Amino acid sequence: MTNKELSTKIRKTLKESGYTSKDIKVSVRSSLYDTVAKITIHNPHINKNEIEKLLLTAYEEIDRDIVTGEILQGGNTMLFIDYEYGIFEEVALEWMATAKGLMQSKAEVTRIFDGLYLLDPDHCGALEIRQQDENTTCTYKVHSISHLCEFLYKFAEFKTITI
Repeated sequence: MTNKELSTKIRKTLKESGYTSKDIKVSVRSSLYDTVAKITIHNPHINKNEIEKLLLTAYEEIDRDIVTGEILQGGNTMLFIDYEYGIFEEVALEWMATAKGLMQSKAEVTRIFDGLYLLDPDHCGALEIRQQDENTTCTYKVHSISHLCEFLYKFAEFKTITI
């Protein structure tokens, strides 16, 4: 299958699932002997995990060494799905008041939502955010108030901060 044919098939799959070319950009290129499809999400309300479920099983083909798991060269089709840089900055601003209140908390653990916690383990202001529920356990450092706003938006919108 040529790059153009693959690109067309991916776009058709996305269109059939209700996504438009304004929401998601598809770019397919050759990389040595492999094919690389870069899917960029331009709409902050689209769940990346849903796009991955839709496209990865249908279009990604990676040959690996049986013993080491190393990717073998040639003939692979790899998909890289990610959000456009800075896409959450504007929509996350609605969480600014909540984030300011959370950053002023002096508690070691502050519950934000069921399954989402703000941590200050050393009481030094080096904050971490933790999602801990039956499906996910992950912890990320919080670098700024706008970063915390993005985490709050992602959890409220997608029920996960791992996007």
